[in-house]
Amino acid sequence: MGHDYSIFEDLNFEVYFTVTFCDDFKLRDFDLITRLNSQDDNLFLVNMRGIKDKIINTIKNSIFLNIYEYYHLKNAMDFIKEKFADKKILLFVDSPQCQDRHWKELFSEITCSFKPNIVHNSEDIAGIQFADVLAGTMENILEKVDKNSNLNSFEKKVVLNFSQGNGKIDKIFLNNPQIVMWDEKYEPLVMKINELIDKIQNEN
Repeated sequence: MGHDYSIFEDLNFEVYFTVTFCDDFKLRDFDLITRLNSQDDNLFLVNMRGIKDKIINTIKNSIFLNIYEYYHLKNAMDFIKEKFADKKILLFVDSPQCQDRHWKELFSEITCSFKPNIVHNSEDIAGIQFADVLAGTMENILEKVDKNSNLNSFEKKVVLNFSQGNGKIDKIFLNNPQIVMWDEKYEPLVMKINELIDKIQNEN
């Protein structure tokens, strides 16, 4: 049935989305995983238990963190530095899947000036709860765009934060939503998003 988020429509907020499509990760051929899968199952016996799947899943999580999450974070940090250079930023990271030290290592590699506040009880932080609402709204928007379905008023408000085709290769992170691990197959979706932005702007 979904949720009615119209109570948030009067809030003044800006939002930036970075998007990963699950199939992009699932279908990508990582040589390390391919090689492990090709090994005899007996190599993965520990205390008479087969742990091949556990090892491969651990490696998949590490690959996702160090490639996909890295670029999610880097794009977001670049966006914040570009758009809010004169603002004091308080940054919260909801960390349900990765260890704190792994997040801190990512921030260190990106060499950004933000100090992340890593949160384990996200229900205590209103901003993270609102971010969850926005993430769900983004998922609904992408699904509706793909099906050419009508958006509700709150979804339209979120779309007014979108911006595509920001041109220069060194400013590609300004595209909102930012599709991480871009592929040409996403171009039709971006065209639909641009059409939607124009339509909603013309309505207002």
